[in-house]
Amino acid sequence: MLYGDGKVRKCIPVLSTWLANHIENVNIYSIKTNWCPVCIATLEQVGVLSIKPLAMHNWAAYESLFLAGDMERYVSLVHKCGSEDS
Repeated sequence: MLYGDGKVRKCIPVLSTWLANHIENVNIYSIKTNWCPVCIATLEQVGVLSIKPLAMHNWAAYESLFLAGDMERYVSLVHKCGSEDS
């Protein structure tokens, strides 16, 4: 292969792929489905244009609870996101 500096170098391209369907990727990376990472929306609200803006996730509050070790409040907030009562 001819490089920009005029020298010829040997190169062996290595190609790699990861074949997985969506459900396999969800399981591999522990992705939460039917959930918006930006706003607090129920499944019925996702994809529907709303006049009133939806509440946003407060990631700083989640992080401070996690770092403070308050797992009970942290888990309750995280599990509440996207549910009907949020």
